[in-house]
Amino acid sequence: MFEGVSRLPRQMPVHIPPYSEMVVWTTIIDSPPGTPCTVVIEPLPNSDNEWCVGRTLATLSGGRVPVDYVTQILTQWRSPAPALARVTEVAVEDIQGANELILSQVEPDVVEVAVRRVGVCEPSDTNSHSAFQLQGEGLTEEQQQKMTRLLHKWSCVFSQHEEDFGRTNVVRHQIPTGTAPPSRERYRPVPPSLYSELQTLLRNMLENGVVRESSSPWAAPIVLVKKKDGSWRFCVDYRKLNALTHKDAYPLPRIEESLTGLKAAKYYSTLDLASGYWQVEMDPEDREKTAFTTPFGLYEFERMPFGLCNAPATFQRLMQRCLGSMVNDSLLIYLDDIVVFSADFDSHIEHLEEVFRRLSEHGLKLQPKKCSLFQRQVTYLGHVISEDGVATDPAKTAAVRDWPRPQTVRQVKSFLGFAGYYRRFIQGFSKIARPLHALTHNIGHEKLYTDASLEGLGAVLAQEQEGLQNRNADALSRLAGPLPTETAEVDRVVVATGETWEEDQAKDADLFQLRQWKEMHTTQPEVCSNMSQNMKKLLREWDKICLQDGVLGRWEEGTMGTSVFQVLVPSDRRMDIWNAYHRDMGHPSSERTLSTVRQRCYWPGMTQDIKKWTEECPHCVCNKVGPVGRAPLQTINTSYPFEVVGMDYLSLGRPEDRDQSAETTARAVYDNLIVTFGCPERILTDRGGAFESTLMHQLCKMYGCTKIEPLHTILRLSERSETELGVGATQWTWAIQ
Repeated sequence: MFEGVSRLPRQMPVHIPPYSEMVVWTTIIDSPPGTPCTVVIEPLPNSDNEWCVGRTLATLSGGRVPVDYVTQILTQWRSPAPALARVTEVAVEDIQGANELILSQVEPDVVEVAVRRVGVCEPSDTNSHSAFQLQGEGLTEEQQQKMTRLLHKWSCVFSQHEEDFGRTNVVRHQIPTGTAPPSRERYRPVPPSLYSELQTLLRNMLENGVVRESSSPWAAPIVLVKKKDGSWRFCVDYRKLNALTHKDAYPLPRIEESLTGLKAAKYYSTLDLASGYWQVEMDPEDREKTAFTTPFGLYEFERMPFGLCNAPATFQRLMQRCLGSMVNDSLLIYLDDIVVFSADFDSHIEHLEEVFRRLSEHGLKLQPKKCSLFQRQVTYLGHVISEDGVATDPAKTAAVRDWPRPQTVRQVKSFLGFAGYYRRFIQGFSKIARPLHALTHNIGHEKLYTDASLEGLGAVLAQEQEGLQNRNADALSRLAGPLPTETAEVDRVVVATGETWEEDQAKDADLFQLRQWKEMHTTQPEVCSNMSQNMKKLLREWDKICLQDGVLGRWEEGTMGTSVFQVLVPSDRRMDIWNAYHRDMGHPSSERTLSTVRQRCYWPGMTQDIKKWTEECPHCVCNKVGPVGRAPLQTINTSYPFEVVGMDYLSLGRPEDRDQSAETTARAVYDNLIVTFGCPERILTDRGGAFESTLMHQLCKMYGCTKIEPLHTILRLSERSETELGVGATQWTWAIQ
């Protein structure tokens, strides 16, 4: 290959006016002799800024070549003239038929030029149709030969490997955002164990020209989603960008209308594009808006990515321009899914060849593994299409049959949307689905009523409707399980309420995010500065937190070396838990309330919350007087149980009979103490008339028991128990609270 420098011929002065362009014939020093050759003319690296040389393709003949000059001032050249341009010989390829010139800016000063043939494929020597699903039954040997020739002829339309997908600029995807400022988000934490997988995905997209490095002011976070086969799918969260994008109203086909217009046919072929979205170029002005941020830098898409709100409309527009004139006559299109149908074999060959030709002209490629050719029956968009007509796909109807019972309004809507896809095959579908549609309406506020006893527990979810009040929406009734006797009734009320723990945790933002992390990751996520304090404290307990029966909780060491499962309580349910274990259990101290709650529940800052709420409890403030400074009291020493028994009268609620006579008191002591447990050595009471009576003294003397009365009521053993119960003169409703 020849390379040289062009100069002016000798004895040839040149005058070029300012701000003008002129083609000047120049000579090439040491030019190769022989036939003319094609050369590329380019400016020299150190050329004068006052004039420049246009990059051109010319023919070098007889040592002379024309050069295009542009000047900004009056330019005069005389011999010996300086070197004006660089001349390089290039190879020439003769291309027959239609072609397309592709220009790519690979560097700021370098443009890559390529020529691609359009509409014509070179026959392939390989068995290119081995990856297809072919229907061999019913085809003659001649028909099989025609089919093979067709696939060999148009083998270039099919992807040869995973990275081999087409490229078209017939339609370029645009992202109109108007004057909206760029949206920018930090990348989301990626587990270090997935770094190598993420780097592999990025490297493949860079090598295939799908993405490139970016310096865009836009940035969206990435998300890695696990596929069914265990590999990872690369996704970008474009929700903020989509919110700023002006929506494209280009319509997608109605599937039911397309299937209705399907003509009776004998041969069907389904075609699927290879990475269809990635075959569409992004508009150069909007590429920066697709930028996404990763732990390894900022990148942007050169091809149309998934997740953009207008991507389906752009792709449908492309397919309509490519195959629109054939729609309903010989094929159906829904995004990248194509079904070709024909009445006979020869027509099917013609239809497929026309489809392949148009796809080749538009630079699109098919995925052979997803193509099914020359079939008598195919599955298309959840329907089975055959000569007999259109039927439902058994695999899809099985999914409807095995659908789990919906538990939330969202799950009901999801089921109705899925089942409604086949409503044209179900007579009276709207009448059958009417009760389910009624569940999706917002018919009023909900109230949860709970109750429990030593025999069982129950809960009722009621709704307020227009003209109705407390209409039952759901109910729960169960036998009581084995719970501690001292807290059995309160615990069962909490259990009845706790049937909704899973739903309540899903409504809490921190617990919902924590559940997703527990389901997706095995390692602890990194703590970020934008996390709430509640979330940061929960992440410190990562190793203890787990999912049990769908409920998020924490395993903690309990008493006697056992472990207890503590339910993570949402923020809006914490006060309910405190009420259940403090107000409804006789207002114990903050320490005892905390000890009881710890056996069942947990939330960050629980100790401080329970202490604060207990100290501010109106019942405790009114009826629990704090200790008053007095001289220290002497301890009542005992050596065995029931050596000293303290007693007093205590009224819970409004008693029907206030009988506190000496006879009643003596009978109660005899029946409930002496007969049942035996006579104590000493009985400690106050100076009430019933206890100071002659009958009471005779009873004690008869059984050898000493009766003593302290000088101060604080020494009575029953005084402490009365304080624990929190019973005062104004608390007559304590028993029913």
